[in-house]
Amino acid sequence: MSDYSLSLHTECIGQNAAQRLSDLITERKQTDPFAPVTVVVPSQYAGVVLRRALAADQGLLNVRFMILPRLAEYLGSPTLAKSGISPLIPLIELASIRHIAIESGADGPLSAVAQHEGLPRLLRRTFRELSRLDANDLSALAKTDNLRAQLVDWYRLFKEDNKKYYVHEDLVQAAEDAVARGTVADTLRDIGFVVFYLLNDLTQAELRLAKRLIDMDQAGMILGLVGEPEIDEDTLRIITSVDDGVGARLTGGYYEKLPPVQLLSAPDSREEIRWIVRDIARRSEAGTPFHKIAVLYRQREPYASLISTQLALAGMPTAGPNPAPLSSTPSGRSLLGMLAVMNSDLSRSEILKWLSECPIKVDSDGQDARGLFADWEVLSRRAGIVKGIDQWEERLEALFTRVTRQVASAEELEETSPAKLEGLRRMSSATRSLQIFVKDFSVRTSVPSGDTWDDLSRWVKRLLEHFAWSEEDWPAEHRVTHERIIGILDEFSSLDQTSLPPTKEVFLEILEQLLEAPSGRFGETGSGVFVAPVETAKGMAFDAVYMVGMCEGDFPAPPPQDSLLPYETRETVGGGLVLDSQRTFRIKERRAFITAQASSEQYVLTYPRADSSSQRPRFPSPWFMDALQSLTGSSVTSADIPQLSNEAWMEVIQSPLHSLESTETVSAADIHDRDVASVSRWRALGNDLKDHYLAATGGAISRSIVMNESRWSSQVTGWDGDVSGHLDAGKVLQQGPLSATGLESWARCPFSYFLGNVLGLRALDSPEDVLTISALDRGSLVHRILERLIDEEIKLNDGSGGKKIEPQEQALILRRIADEEFNRAEARGLTGKPLLWAAAKDEILRDLLGFLDADRLWLEEQDLEPMWAEKSFGFGRVDSLEPLKIILKDGSELSFRGMIDRVDVSKDKKRIVVTDYKTGSSYSYRNMDKDPLDAGRRLQLPLYSLAAKRALDGIEEAQGSYWFVSASSNFDRKFIDLAQVEDRFNEVIEGISTGIQTGLFPANPGPQGQFGPENCSYCDFVRICPAAKAGLWERKKDDVRLASYIGLSGSSDEQEDEL
Repeated sequence: MSDYSLSLHTECIGQNAAQRLSDLITERKQTDPFAPVTVVVPSQYAGVVLRRALAADQGLLNVRFMILPRLAEYLGSPTLAKSGISPLIPLIELASIRHIAIESGADGPLSAVAQHEGLPRLLRRTFRELSRLDANDLSALAKTDNLRAQLVDWYRLFKEDNKKYYVHEDLVQAAEDAVARGTVADTLRDIGFVVFYLLNDLTQAELRLAKRLIDMDQAGMILGLVGEPEIDEDTLRIITSVDDGVGARLTGGYYEKLPPVQLLSAPDSREEIRWIVRDIARRSEAGTPFHKIAVLYRQREPYASLISTQLALAGMPTAGPNPAPLSSTPSGRSLLGMLAVMNSDLSRSEILKWLSECPIKVDSDGQDARGLFADWEVLSRRAGIVKGIDQWEERLEALFTRVTRQVASAEELEETSPAKLEGLRRMSSATRSLQIFVKDFSVRTSVPSGDTWDDLSRWVKRLLEHFAWSEEDWPAEHRVTHERIIGILDEFSSLDQTSLPPTKEVFLEILEQLLEAPSGRFGETGSGVFVAPVETAKGMAFDAVYMVGMCEGDFPAPPPQDSLLPYETRETVGGGLVLDSQRTFRIKERRAFITAQASSEQYVLTYPRADSSSQRPRFPSPWFMDALQSLTGSSVTSADIPQLSNEAWMEVIQSPLHSLESTETVSAADIHDRDVASVSRWRALGNDLKDHYLAATGGAISRSIVMNESRWSSQVTGWDGDVSGHLDAGKVLQQGPLSATGLESWARCPFSYFLGNVLGLRALDSPEDVLTISALDRGSLVHRILERLIDEEIKLNDGSGGKKIEPQEQALILRRIADEEFNRAEARGLTGKPLLWAAAKDEILRDLLGFLDADRLWLEEQDLEPMWAEKSFGFGRVDSLEPLKIILKDGSELSFRGMIDRVDVSKDKKRIVVTDYKTGSSYSYRNMDKDPLDAGRRLQLPLYSLAAKRALDGIEEAQGSYWFVSASSNFDRKFIDLAQVEDRFNEVIEGISTGIQTGLFPANPGPQGQFGPENCSYCDFVRICPAAKAGLWERKKDDVRLASYIGLSGSSDEQEDEL
């Protein structure tokens, strides 16, 4: 039997425990330096750190470090393997759980959610906990209630279904049995004396294995005490479990908690980490190696990536566990993205998401998607593709035909610029390559070959190999995760031993859950700053430790809620000692925190006062406040923290600017940090920024100074709309016939005109599935129906007025045309969900029938008849009228084009009324009686009226009319008389032309409306417009060079007040 006073050791965590380990190893090697010793450590990271520390202190010979599952594998797996039992891999585990939940057929509380995709994940975690229970505990749990009874039934089915596999608890039990039977004597001689080091959270099976080895004088145990009764009592229970009666025998003292060397209160997590990076730089300059520094967090978001990113930006190496799931790696994203595309019926958005976010090859030559994605994004939108191989093939082919014709036409025109021709050819080539890619993807992914899981796995691997980068192209840091994912795909063949039928849907569901596993580690342990969760620090030692995110609700975290095994149920099973309870969770949280403190005598606690993304206020953790009170020696609250900033141990960062000032006492994180801090201090001394050495002419700071001064001046400058010194914007007025809409956009907002008409930018449509028909498509549909209706009436009348169509016949014609156009809209995928479309059709048809009545009455009252429907001018077609030409005062000529919805003519052919249909609200037209041209923003009617009048001989009177063709607008009409507005119209055209040629294009947001600035409400460019455009316009509008623009409305302020 063992002498437990030599085998069980309780030491205060930190240096005392490490020293005890060193002494134990030395004692075991006194008579034989080659005697093997195995140290079972809390983590592989602890093993690396302990190995290096002990080797540096006394040298190591034949000492190995391993985690407990590895020890159990050494001792237990040979016996299980001889019995034909293999490890239960996660794939089999998830598939079995899913099959049991769906196929068990048992009624119960869980049956209602058996199909839920999240249930296997939840059951997997619960079944792993249930594996700790013996038969009696399981029976007791099943008697709790119906839900727990079904849970236990499913678990027993799971165990029966997987008799050929073992889990961790089975492996540990097999290890103990093998040790007890003496069947692993050779292995025990090989591993030598075993030291269980700081393993405070052993399960019952693990405790039995440890006890068995200690009884044989084959092992010892070092337990860490933290100096808090509740936690240490929990630790001492381990001694009681190993040998009754010696639980109180201590061989070491309690850990004496030291206060932190520094506390930090930062405005947000980003500034919190920036300060830490600067402090690490200071320590590094003082000689502390990076691998002797740790930054520990409790919450993965935002800290895991934020810490690593900020340290990388500073050029500091990092190492530690990578909590990012395999699904977030390039290989994982490529695989899941490909499967998502397959399951989405080739959704355009899914395909483009896959191509933009993943390293994908798009042809057999290995070209990746990065060179083609932008073109493919534009072209697929332009083609109007939503999803489905039929849409991809038909609509891309139609687009390719159009682009090919454009290329042919451009090649015939001598004036076509080489750049434009090259652009059209590139579009043609990109359209064809997109067709080939989608067709290839559709063919390869349509039907998997074979009917087994192995066939499905091989099929997916071939697809990934074909579309993803070649393995040699992966960056070194991603090759390991790529190989792991390939290994997971290989494991799917093992499902052929189960009764689960292979389907793509189940494959994707299980794969997504498997790829939730952490992706491994980053960096080389022992070579960089250790970045990890707080609990990982157990058994490790550092020269400096930073614990970040010390916020209320995070330190300590609230116990997680478990709907399957709530805490009140856990307390009733196994005396509350087998399953994790609220008390267990609380103890683990506290122990991890104190253990992290003890890993270094130089530890720093930090917290952010606000969430970086939401800016929601955060408050310091109670444990942060405990440390604060230990330093002050008195009771304090979080409100007292700012007043303590003068203390050497308290750093309170008020703002990012204030943070920069700290670089006077700590090192800059990187060169940019140093430069910005230098500029900040220069300005704080009252110096002019222009005189700083970083503000040399041509540099970024110099340009920012010019930009800032320019934007705050009262003149329009190159930073806010003046392009007069860079290009001749007036040329756009001579490049073919102009449209009324284009000039109206300049009158509304010159910057919007510049982006759309000078630079040629436009918003891309998103041809995705819609709930109901859009307002734009609805307006186009109504226009098309009315065009055909009036056109048929004109043809029936033959222009003579001799035949009058009866109302009933008109209604029949209208219904026929409407049905045909409705069907066309449905075929194009514009109408949305059937129920909503049915309601929209009824409303449209009612409006059209109402229009028919109103139109008939109006024509009779005015003694008019339709003459033209959808008559174009300036388009160069056979049926199009000549462009409208307007001569300016300087003798130059402007040419216009347009599409007139309708022209009615009087019986004597001397009067015409030009009508423009409107399907929206008439609200924005409410001030037409005060200014029919609306300061240049309503040019369409006079322009179209003038074009029609000039095209017809003998016309003495011309009117224009906006007709709101819906019952909601009471079929209202807004009229203008061309004779009354023609002079004003010419003045406005002159003013707009002069303004454009001046080259000034400031952003004018217009007056404030109900939903923001009126000029911005439906602007395509609102997202790229200056954020402070309202203030900019107020400063710039008095620039004398804007006189032509301001003059459009006389007094701009008065006009805006009226609007």
